[in-house]
Amino acid sequence: MSKSQKPRHKKRAPQYVNPNACMIALERFKVLRKPVDDAFASEFDLAALTALDAVARGVGTVDQWDTLSHCINQAWLLAQGGCGSEAKPALIEAQEAMKRMVPGYRDNGKLLFASDSELHAVETALSLWAAQIRLTTVGEFTAATELVEREYWKPEHQEAA
Repeated sequence: MSKSQKPRHKKRAPQYVNPNACMIALERFKVLRKPVDDAFASEFDLAALTALDAVARGVGTVDQWDTLSHCINQAWLLAQGGCGSEAKPALIEAQEAMKRMVPGYRDNGKLLFASDSELHAVETALSLWAAQIRLTTVGEFTAATELVEREYWKPEHQEAA
């Protein structure tokens, strides 16, 4: 067979198309537009308060510190977007309290608040965060979570945060 008689293109197999793709997309967007309810938010509250309790008792780990920092950074992001923007000063104070814990952890391996006022600042920030997430939709909460995990937790931010 000469070169001119060879088929120029391979035959392609037909692509599978899910006949329910539109319905799946509509259902996903319906869920993303639902407001955050107490049952949804309480699971996140429980994780944050458990982490705060562990750190306050002096038995906290880096994972608990990360959980608290995620919550505070998410609250900051939501405040920047207009949801609870009056909370910014309290959130800045809580972020600074979390940053002041890092040198002590590096020195003695324990996560501890330097004072009761720093513990109170983080408690206040967490209560503001809990109120903020109840004012958002599931889609907004998910987007804020993804942005915090993607942008705030790059290696260069982990040292500062």
